[in-house]
Amino acid sequence: MLCLTALFSSPRITHNAQAATAPTFGLDGKGIDASDWGSHQGYRSQLLTTTQPNDVIILIVESHLASPGQITAVEDSSGLTFTQRSIYPSDTGSASLYEYYAVANTPLESDNITVVCDCLPFGGMLVFAVSGANILGIFDANPSIPAAVTCPSNGCGTCEDDPANPGTCSTSIQTSTIDFVVATVAINDAGDCGSANSQPPEGFTNLATHTFSSIFEVDYMVTNSPQTTVVFNCNGTDAMAITLDAISASAHAPISISGDSDFTAANGVTGGSGKFDDPYVIDGWTITPVSTPGIVIENTGAYFTIREVSVQGSQSTNGNGVVFAGNAHADLEKSQVQVDYGTSGSPTAAVWISLSSDVVLSGNNLNSLNNGVMISSSDSITIVDNLIIGNTNGLKADSFSNLTVAGNTVAGEQAMEFSDFSGAELSANQLAQSSGGLQISGCDTVNIESNSMGRHADSLYIGNCNNVTVSQNDFPGQCPNLWSCGDWNSPSGHDIMLVGADNVVVQNNSITFASVGLLLTPDSTGNQFIGNNIASNSCGVSASQATLDQNTFANNIFQNNTQDYCYS
Repeated sequence: MLCLTALFSSPRITHNAQAATAPTFGLDGKGIDASDWGSHQGYRSQLLTTTQPNDVIILIVESHLASPGQITAVEDSSGLTFTQRSIYPSDTGSASLYEYYAVANTPLESDNITVVCDCLPFGGMLVFAVSGANILGIFDANPSIPAAVTCPSNGCGTCEDDPANPGTCSTSIQTSTIDFVVATVAINDAGDCGSANSQPPEGFTNLATHTFSSIFEVDYMVTNSPQTTVVFNCNGTDAMAITLDAISASAHAPISISGDSDFTAANGVTGGSGKFDDPYVIDGWTITPVSTPGIVIENTGAYFTIREVSVQGSQSTNGNGVVFAGNAHADLEKSQVQVDYGTSGSPTAAVWISLSSDVVLSGNNLNSLNNGVMISSSDSITIVDNLIIGNTNGLKADSFSNLTVAGNTVAGEQAMEFSDFSGAELSANQLAQSSGGLQISGCDTVNIESNSMGRHADSLYIGNCNNVTVSQNDFPGQCPNLWSCGDWNSPSGHDIMLVGADNVVVQNNSITFASVGLLLTPDSTGNQFIGNNIASNSCGVSASQATLDQNTFANNIFQNNTQDYCYS
């Protein structure tokens, strides 16, 4: 006998919504047996009850005939029409795996789904419902989906119902949207995946263990973000085939909100009242804009949170993904924004923030062909734990105050550029290799701490700033080794440059592998350089003697530099 398995991810968080237009993306019911599985040859049926409208109904059937196509009908007491999605016959046995789907526009009450097939009595079925799915484009269109492999094989691997040698059978997909992932596993008369060694498929929730007497089981997973690689591993059983499929989360038209009165269900609001402890919530949408930004929210005083949305491929004339303009309280978290449009003459960004305050970006993947994030004329902005990528700038901001940037990975031709501001905490970020690292100018009161600065031609530029602390950062320089750094008289790069900077403390940093480790211009005075490791540079410190006399150097370690001090 054979066994199959279908998988999905953990259910999404529910909210206390006033009027939710996007039901929670996840499982909304599974079938229960309506017939005696041991005595009805030629058909099987299950009863399904759901709670939400517009559910996607998935039906999985396993037959035990080598040739597919033995199912003659799928009948439904509520009048649903099931469409065949796929058939996959195993090359190593007599099992064929079928997948069908339908859309239930209203909730179901004991709906009877019957499969008529000359492959039974040894085959089986499972029906279940997915709420919050994109009924206009049900399945993720990524070309890797659906995936199917025969086991054992080079593509699948070998796994056995043997505690001493459980092995692993697997396959994978690459998602394009937030997805409900379904896996089906045919098993040759053995236990569930992981039964031999108590290691069920990692990351998946089991839906029906042993319900079908080793015919098949169902597990589920909901991905947290688009563009995720999903790997399904089955070990400790005799797998014969694995299929993976993925259902996309709800689609929504581009969202435009102008003023607090526009926080409505029609504009994608799924819950909340706009208060500090109960913000409006926009949650779970997949947005594919064409002629406008994906989300624009402007001129609001209410608290709002955008959570787990996907904005993909804005091609508008301004080319922005998400725009916050004139907002008092905004939060974007655990979302993906990818903007595929932008021109050098018209700066664009995955996220653009202007004239706003109390804005938080956390746990997002923000990617743009122009700028990752742009900020202007704003206050109290917090950017933490994001992946930010821009072909031009990763993160660019001007005319702001009170900025926190912490724990991000940032990439761009210029990773981060900030100008005309007061108050910034820049800590524990990783700057990917590029031409420019971090550039700050026209600033006061800045702390730059514990960052991995990456390899850049110019890693840190401080221009016309006061009261800046630079501590415990790693500057790996732009040279793979000392011999490639070139002559300091015509430097190809600097780890730290101070231009017209005063009252800067540079302390306990690793400053290495640059043409010039530290450059001071004559108008940089009253600065302190304490306890730094300045090593393996063509020139450790470049400045005139008069400039050196106007700054303080103490307890720095110079080693393996071609010259420790270069008097310009």
